[in-house]
Amino acid sequence: MKKVRKNINWYDSVSSTNDVALSNCSADADKTIYAAEFQTAGRGQKGNKWESNRSENLMFTILFKPQFLKPSEQYILAMVTTLGIASYLKNKEGLDKELVKIKWPNDIYVGDKKICGMLIENSISGDQIGCSIVGIGVNINQTTFSSQVTNATSLRNETKKGNYDTHKELEELAEFIFEYYQKSEKELKKRGNFNGIIEEYLSNLYRLNEFHKFVELKEISADKPVDTYLSDKELIAKDKGKIINAKIVGITPQFCLVLTLEDGTQREYAFKEIGYII
Repeated sequence: MKKVRKNINWYDSVSSTNDVALSNCSADADKTIYAAEFQTAGRGQKGNKWESNRSENLMFTILFKPQFLKPSEQYILAMVTTLGIASYLKNKEGLDKELVKIKWPNDIYVGDKKICGMLIENSISGDQIGCSIVGIGVNINQTTFSSQVTNATSLRNETKKGNYDTHKELEELAEFIFEYYQKSEKELKKRGNFNGIIEEYLSNLYRLNEFHKFVELKEISADKPVDTYLSDKELIAKDKGKIINAKIVGITPQFCLVLTLEDGTQREYAFKEIGYII
């Protein structure tokens, strides 16, 4: 872990570690990590605010400069990062590894509870990814959450252990992520594709090959953020979209989610076109 430690820059308080990474994107090296004890404006997907008590969880951003990836392959970064986090959690004593899953595209769940969220911001320069800023929040020691966060959990809640040292946990977690990052580059050089990474990501998907309710969001305007944790009746009342019963069967080369409906029809959904009902 000493090798990883030199990559990590710790801050007491910042607006957002993604903002810090963005301001240092040109100067800093591949795999630089920016971590904070507290964020005043931490954010997640769809403009949501990431809730975290000071010093209780991991709030950090990894700066990637993946010269081996084409812009059309940027989804590989989501795959290697989520696989690394999932592997880290599966190796924690007291946590049921069978419950650790990746909720497409890049959340981590333990059972039906969210333990990790992610926000990825890519800068494309011509036919290359100039830099990729991967903001990650992992609930470590926080045991209670606001009433608005209905399905959150933490490492401490799941393992029933005492307080974890977040600095040591980040070093351990980063090793798992970097291992998958290097694995993807080696796989491309050896095989000319990322099939191994893609297959492992698929095998870890939350609710894979199980029928569940989803909500189609294709006709929802961008100025109406969707809460995918509402009940069926609330979803209908708020006119968020059409509820369907379907199962996840795969992803496309464009990283769209493939669902099979009860009548056998297959449909593809990009991010923000489909919501989980949990």
